[in-house]
Amino acid sequence: MYNDYVHIFCIKTLILYIIYYNLDISQAANELLEPRIIGGYECRKYPKINTKFMVVIVYIRQHNCGGSLLNQNWVLTAAHCLDKWPLYVTDAVTRDKHYNDYSKYDLDESCPLHRIRKFYIHSEYEYDKYDVYNDIALARLDSPMPKTKTIQYVKLPSVIKGDVSDICNIGLLMGWGLTNQTKYTIAEKLMCVDLRILPHSDCIKPFDIPKTQICTETSYVKGMCMGDSGGPLMCGDFQCGIASYGNPNCTSGRPAFYTRVDKFLDFIKWTMENNASQIIFLNFLIYLFVIIIYNIE
Repeated sequence: MYNDYVHIFCIKTLILYIIYYNLDISQAANELLEPRIIGGYECRKYPKINTKFMVVIVYIRQHNCGGSLLNQNWVLTAAHCLDKWPLYVTDAVTRDKHYNDYSKYDLDESCPLHRIRKFYIHSEYEYDKYDVYNDIALARLDSPMPKTKTIQYVKLPSVIKGDVSDICNIGLLMGWGLTNQTKYTIAEKLMCVDLRILPHSDCIKPFDIPKTQICTETSYVKGMCMGDSGGPLMCGDFQCGIASYGNPNCTSGRPAFYTRVDKFLDFIKWTMENNASQIIFLNFLIYLFVIIIYNIE
């Protein structure tokens, strides 16, 4: 009888601990700026374009934002993408078609959903009616996404001296955002668009953006649109920006804005290094409870 009580106590304690751990999440803003690829092309038609690190963040079985895979446990995205819960991540690049409804994915082993266990938003993330600052966050996955033929990890930049436009005139944005804002048409396949990265001086004069942001030229026929938020802006083979915000009218001709990744390398490194031990500690506790449960006589 005593052993039965011990078994029950251990199981209940384990369940409560896991529930508490999963609910201990960082708080995000309750409102979103309009997350805004218009006029792009299917990435897969150009095999030289590496999209294997691209992931989609899913909320209630629907597309929420884009993101990039840093390693098997971590995703880089925009802070404003993580205001909902629960969230999941999936690699949708391997599929011939990207479905906005993920109900079919539950039983589809070719595209498993990885739950976001916890996310870490930059401590100085903030926004007002028209702008957003330090729009960057890291999401830690509940289960790993190891490298495969179709899954790779994104390359981050070194510290860039001066403007990003000095070393990268044209950036590549990828995402599953709206392809037609009027008809509210969401991309069925991963889309890419080439955008000119503007010198910071061209952005700061009319828009007064900080040096931690990049802006790209947006024409009336192509640019970032709703659903592209959190996705990567690539400069050659490395990620230089995170899609952040823009004019609600995707074809307004006004610039779109991105979090400048090289300005947050310390944040990324610190977050990953200081929270890796939590994963190890949790696994150790679970292992310990299992040993106790099965060895009590």
